[in-house]
Amino acid sequence: MTEPSPVPQRPESEPSPKHPESEPSPKHPESEPSPKHPESQPQAAAPPAKGHPWHSAGWWAGLGGIVTAVSAVIALLAWLFPRQPAEPATPSKSAAAMAGASAPPFTVNVAVNQANCAGATAFHLVPASQAGKVRKRQNSITAVPIEGAADAVYSDVMVSLQGTSNMATILQEARVRVVRRDKPAGVVYQDNVNQCGGITPAFFGIDLDQPDPKAKPLPGDDGKARPFPFKISESDPEVFHIYGVTRSCDCRWYVEIVWLSNGVRGVTTIDEQGAPFRTVGTDGLPVFLANEDDTWTLGTSPPWSPMD
Repeated sequence: MTEPSPVPQRPESEPSPKHPESEPSPKHPESEPSPKHPESQPQAAAPPAKGHPWHSAGWWAGLGGIVTAVSAVIALLAWLFPRQPAEPATPSKSAAAMAGASAPPFTVNVAVNQANCAGATAFHLVPASQAGKVRKRQNSITAVPIEGAADAVYSDVMVSLQGTSNMATILQEARVRVVRRDKPAGVVYQDNVNQCGGITPAFFGIDLDQPDPKAKPLPGDDGKARPFPFKISESDPEVFHIYGVTRSCDCRWYVEIVWLSNGVRGVTTIDEQGAPFRTVGTDGLPVFLANEDDTWTLGTSPPWSPMD
């Protein structure tokens, strides 16, 4: 009798098809999102970028914000506490001289209407309220002008220049600056002056009534005019008599001497101890003329001027 063949057993590792619950069925879409609706499927977080953090756009945006804030703070501090200007660099010798920063290589002495010296103005102006002082005044060569009196008709500015070494300095020109013009008012009186000696000076006349006055060379004692330029040194000084003349102006003025020495060019101001000279014309003003007997005569003709 033949034995029946054994029934082959299904391997235990292979699930039985009789149990579909052990394998998800494709008939249940809720267990597997449809590809037609990607928004219904949550996205997985992107893995962190490899490398340095400044590779990200967020890092750069944050850095830009910090830079902007720092710049704003710096600008605010600069506005609240302004920086003092830095000291300028030391200019060259010629530039310093042109800017007036270099001392001239010569000494300057200025005397206005020096007493007892030929050329000093004999006329002065005082306010009309002081006319009584003029009438009582004794005419004398040693008398000084009434306090506060201004030069009338002309001012005699005597300038003495002497080099500080034997190196020559060339005085190239004299420039005139009028800083103020007013109408004359007051009373004019005359003083006497005397002769004096010394270095033979060079004479210049300035017509202050001109819109652009110049220093015009005038004949000296020898009848000759000496124009610029001049040369001075320690052993070769020079003296100028500069007459500022006006008929119709109450003028404030000064002179600039342009000089050149050892390749350095400079400008030296000639004034009255830091203030401009004052010269007043006499047109339309009463003029008291001094007589030899120390009396006064009310004059009608204009006084003499060095430029007549």
